[in-house]
Amino acid sequence: MVPILIRHIRSDARIRLVDFSRGMCEKAQKNSKRWRRQRLEIVNEDALSLSCPDEEFDAVTCSFGLKTLTMNEVDQFAAELWRVTKRNGTVSLLEFSVPRSRFLYPFFKLYVKHYVPLLGRILLGNPDNYRMLWEYTSEFESCRGVIQNFERVGFQTKFYSHFFGCATQIVAVKV
Repeated sequence: MVPILIRHIRSDARIRLVDFSRGMCEKAQKNSKRWRRQRLEIVNEDALSLSCPDEEFDAVTCSFGLKTLTMNEVDQFAAELWRVTKRNGTVSLLEFSVPRSRFLYPFFKLYVKHYVPLLGRILLGNPDNYRMLWEYTSEFESCRGVIQNFERVGFQTKFYSHFFGCATQIVAVKV
């Protein structure tokens, strides 16, 4: 996901990648040489309590991290994103979601619950990273369930559904 985003960001922009997982940060550090970005910082810290000043970022994005948070943590996350995002800045949150289609649902469940861990084992040698994906996704359902958490702190939000509901997104603007 990061290489795709980086290709679409101005070359002079400062980018700060944050992950709670030390392993993910190490992997990003290794891959960062290919990204050819001068102003790239990779930080291993908790996104619920960032070490940056208020109103630091024009844009913030989070992909596939919301579903693992409790509702209390979603409240904390929304407040923290409000704190670090500049006025008129944008937050984009993308997440796997349970499709509403009764036709698509069993195929999506089969894919996420069985094929993704199998591919993780074959391609990466570690299915454990993906073992809980279906449980988190089925409990989370979609980004629609957390919109109010972001509106409560002051964001104006829009909801988007992608890939027939298999992914959902909130785009929030700090006004």
